[in-house]
Amino acid sequence: MARHSAPCLGSLAHTSICMLVSLGGACLKERLKAQFPDENSDSFYRKVTAPLERYGYALADRYSLKATQDGKDYVAEYFGQTEPPVPPYVGEIAQPRVAPTPRPLNFAKLYGGGSRRDGANDHRDIPSVMGNQRVLPNGGVVADDA
Repeated sequence: MARHSAPCLGSLAHTSICMLVSLGGACLKERLKAQFPDENSDSFYRKVTAPLERYGYALADRYSLKATQDGKDYVAEYFGQTEPPVPPYVGEIAQPRVAPTPRPLNFAKLYGGGSRRDGANDHRDIPSVMGNQRVLPNGGVVADDA
């Protein structure tokens, strides 16, 4: 019996390794089994898990299946894609924060110009009654004409 180095095209193992790599390289076995509803657990192991482990394309544990680098290379070669090596990320030191320069308050913007009409502030000159006296807004007391 000839020993093959890759799963046959169109087989469940071939389809599964392609799906596994497209899902990010790892997934739960139940997710892959859901794609093949006619397969029970034993036939899934015989047709998918065992061949992929034998070829070195995947590692299986009790619940998940993970593609190895050989499996990812096989899929990339099958689809004619090779991923360029990713350069390692070199972080940069964060620059110190700079506070904005303080600006003086613009009081003209905060407080309006007031009334523009003549006589609009005449009500301020009416004395108030405090106790038994009439008091002007500037603090002066108005004499009673009694």
